[in-house]
Amino acid sequence: MSESKSERPVLSYRKQLQKLNREIDEDLFQLADDLRAQYDMFGDCCEFAKLYEEKTGNTSNGHIDVKFITRMVMDELKELEEAKDQAEQVDALLDAVYYILDHLAKTRLDIRPIWSLIHLANMTKFEKGHKDPNSLKWIKPKDFTPPDDDIREEIKSQLEDPESVDNPLLKRDLDALDAQNRQ
Repeated sequence: MSESKSERPVLSYRKQLQKLNREIDEDLFQLADDLRAQYDMFGDCCEFAKLYEEKTGNTSNGHIDVKFITRMVMDELKELEEAKDQAEQVDALLDAVYYILDHLAKTRLDIRPIWSLIHLANMTKFEKGHKDPNSLKWIKPKDFTPPDDDIREEIKSQLEDPESVDNPLLKRDLDALDAQNRQ
């Protein structure tokens, strides 16, 4: 069965539209990747941690040093208390965040999927929770499920399949192990 002359422009238009949609999708994915790279504070801290280890020769053991990170964050919070203006307050808060993200980078995990789990859990608090009038803190609903089990599962998954983890320190470690194994 042949197509009529009136159907040809419609088919041609559909093909052009499909091609345009594919190009738009590719552009949107590239834009999303560019934005993610531009605003990826964890990625920035991974880059810093990697360079720090390369320059100093001090490599972390992949574990969280609770005493060290607590001391560093407390120092920044003390600076927050002493801040003279908003610029110093913002600097102190972001320095605390930087310490925390840098420390998490040294675990060789990719915290971005874990962050998503925590964010989702926090957002669900608004469905049935309420604000405490005294503390102004948002109170979790009674049936709130913390993301701890999901976080454990994500960490386990990353440890079982380190090749899938987006952390340059881990990738460098894996490359070094691979090079050793080839010798």
